[in-house]
Amino acid sequence: MKIYLGLTKIKGPTILVLGMFDGIHIGHRRLINEAVKLSENELSPVILCTFNKRPVEVLKPDIQPDRLTTTAQRAREVASLGVNAMCIMKFDKEMANQEPEYFIENLVKTLNAEHIFVGYNYTFGKGGRGNGELLKQLGVKYGFKTHVKSRVSDHGETVSSTRIRSLIKNGNVARANELLQYTYAMPVKFLKKQANEFHFEYLARKIIPKYGAYKCILTVNNINGINDYEVINLVQNKKCIALFAQDELLPCITEDSKIALHYIDKLNIKR
Repeated sequence: MKIYLGLTKIKGPTILVLGMFDGIHIGHRRLINEAVKLSENELSPVILCTFNKRPVEVLKPDIQPDRLTTTAQRAREVASLGVNAMCIMKFDKEMANQEPEYFIENLVKTLNAEHIFVGYNYTFGKGGRGNGELLKQLGVKYGFKTHVKSRVSDHGETVSSTRIRSLIKNGNVARANELLQYTYAMPVKFLKKQANEFHFEYLARKIIPKYGAYKCILTVNNINGINDYEVINLVQNKKCIALFAQDELLPCITEDSKIALHYIDKLNIKR
């Protein structure tokens, strides 16, 4: 999958999918899958257009919300779904002040879009004044077809990134994983070892699960390859401890190792 940093002129025709896609949950996947299915008939590439920052990070600098996925993780997930390219646009004050029609006109003319897919609650342009209905009107004016997909519900509740963030914050990682369709993971930095305990610090500005004990898979990527270890992880604010049941399972962790904790379920144990 190609990655474009900013808008890049493409001959087209193309199929665009617009949104932030934090988490790439089952609602996002359904939207992307429909675009990919259309591309197989139209023989046009699918380009996912997103921003490097969530709008609130620019519009309200004092609020720096944690995310479900880093940009790199989003790219890996959408590539696995068959997306041909990802266009990561810079969201700054200039972008925030663009009128809705100008934003779409610029996208369509630069990327030569014939189809645009968005979710039911997608908004765009200054003040978020653009929505699915306006997008349909602009489609008539600029010659593209608009596909607005309805909400995806699970047990009567809308599937959303906001809901999944709440689940993780409250420790319900197992339910969050079902809605994400993959195991939620946090990259960590090795700090120290004490007996059968490995102490880590969270690296990415992502949602940290609620304080407590979790069943996890710890992956270690170093010169010896990638190894997986089942551990009990104790979350403690910005730091955590991984407990290994057997000494012979202890991995060779160094400061250079790329390490991640994959959260499977919360455990009802106290320490």
